Amino acid sequence: MLSSNVEAEIALGLPFEHDVNPNNVLDATLTAQQLDGKSKLGTTKQISPIIGFNYHFKPNSNIRPYVGLGLNYTKFFNEKTEGGLAQAGYSSMSIDDSFGLAAQVGVDVDVTKGWFLNAHVRHVDVGTEAKITGGAYGDLQIKDIDVDITVFSLNVGKIF
Repeated sequence: MLSSNVEAEIALGLPFEHDVNPNNVLDATLTAQQLDGKSKLGTTKQISPIIGFNYHFKPNSNIRPYVGLGLNYTKFFNEKTEGGLAQAGYSSMSIDDSFGLAAQVGVDVDVTKGWFLNAHVRHVDVGTEAKITGGAYGDLQIKDIDVDITVFSLNVGKIF
């Protein structure tokens, strides 16, 4: 806590995997229909650390609602082509890393002296581009890949 109302936060989770589906791609050189239109285009793993600040409205209450805003950096790795892309010979996908905003609302609820429950929902704005190479139609540049993330969390906390 930087003051009774303002908290600095660093949020980091384990990497997780996303599908890259035709509906994630808003502007592509090659349309999803040309690649069969139904199957996913590939997968990627990503990690999205967030640095932000939370404002607690009732810091001395047993129930402490808050809102937060932060900056997120998303690192993509282990990109793989699948489905129609792989069938068309595309063997390599490279997704650009991204910066975006993260916003959250949450509440801390005291359970016993020094222990509390925390629940929050966080939305992370992740937009990026990809380059796909090695296929029958030439290299592809996919713009405006939308991988926005919404996370619901329930946590247990301890005040020291």
